[in-house]
Amino acid sequence: MTYQPVDITTNTIPVTKEHYYRGLELISQGKTALITLAGGQGSRLGFEHPKGMFVLPFEIPKSIFQMTSERLLRLQELASEYSHQKNVMIHWFLMTNEETTEEINNYFKEHQYFGLSSEQIHCFPQGMLPVVDFNDKPLYEKKDKICMAPNGNGGLFKALKDNGILEFMNEKGIKYSVAHSVDNILCKDVDPNMIGYMDLLQSEICIKIVKKTIKEEKIGILVKEQERIKVVEYTELTDELNKQLSNGEFIYNCGHIAINAFSTPFLEKAAEYQLPYHIAKKKVPFVNEQGIVIHPSENNGIKKEMFFFDVFPLATKVSIFEIQRFIEFSALKNSLNESFDNVNTVKRDWYRLNIYYLKKAGAIVDDSKSPICEISFRRSFEEEGLKEFKGKTIQLPFILN
Repeated sequence: MTYQPVDITTNTIPVTKEHYYRGLELISQGKTALITLAGGQGSRLGFEHPKGMFVLPFEIPKSIFQMTSERLLRLQELASEYSHQKNVMIHWFLMTNEETTEEINNYFKEHQYFGLSSEQIHCFPQGMLPVVDFNDKPLYEKKDKICMAPNGNGGLFKALKDNGILEFMNEKGIKYSVAHSVDNILCKDVDPNMIGYMDLLQSEICIKIVKKTIKEEKIGILVKEQERIKVVEYTELTDELNKQLSNGEFIYNCGHIAINAFSTPFLEKAAEYQLPYHIAKKKVPFVNEQGIVIHPSENNGIKKEMFFFDVFPLATKVSIFEIQRFIEFSALKNSLNESFDNVNTVKRDWYRLNIYYLKKAGAIVDDSKSPICEISFRRSFEEEGLKEFKGKTIQLPFILN
């Protein structure tokens, strides 16, 4: 199996204002949507609910779902201002699972959809697969009930079809959808730059990447195989794929961070394709033949799951869109027992981003007394909306809600 490094499209065709304005135009026409992979629980955070409901302990606490809602509201405003059209709406599809759909629906209702319309938020469940033992026999959680587990983020495409979402997209004229993981706090969601870029290049898929910087980083790497793009998971990286140049850069350096935009025709094509199963060995509580619940001390079960990047080789027109990590990528995955991807690193990254935007708008930021800088996405998507602070000194802590 021979791989080659991928070519980063934005290196040869830079992102310009033309792409940004084309993206705003598409948003204003209702031709874009957001897909959030939202089925996961916040168990590793000590939070036994859907992760999107986790409240980040900022000075003004906000859940992950609220932050996404505020970004969508601001994007709708920007598109409306650009196009002079009213009632701009970005449809938001949340892939949940059988256990979380009702809880997430109720959560949005209780919070009045965070200012969005109830008509634009759509929850749909992904598929489930039986959990089996090492002899491929199903495990039971009750005497008459087989253990089931979500079929992975690769179940997205068939779930879109089975739940009528693809049909809805065609009815509404949705041309492009950005799919992302719920736990990336800095994701730009329906980024006008990305949407406009893939439209003007007529791409089937646009993949955002960050440059890989350390060997141990737990992100998959994009490679090219027979002129098609695919992802090699970090657990499967060989010494060859981890090779570095004399300057320390990785030869295979395009890190996949699960921010991908798809054309609707490609989503339809992917929905008809059977993705390969990846195997995960887990400790799975089960009921034995005597009806006794067993809590194993070692792995005893196999969960099969599909990964959504396994559809990439189906595409012939792919754009590789490099982003700056500190602007668009900060994942919340771990408890404070881990030193990375936790609540504290997410807070730090968000504060740093807001300071960057203030400085970009021309403000002078004094962080000698505090690192706290909270600017609601409702107020500013990037640095727009901050021009009033040009030439002014901002003493942290600073909160703009």
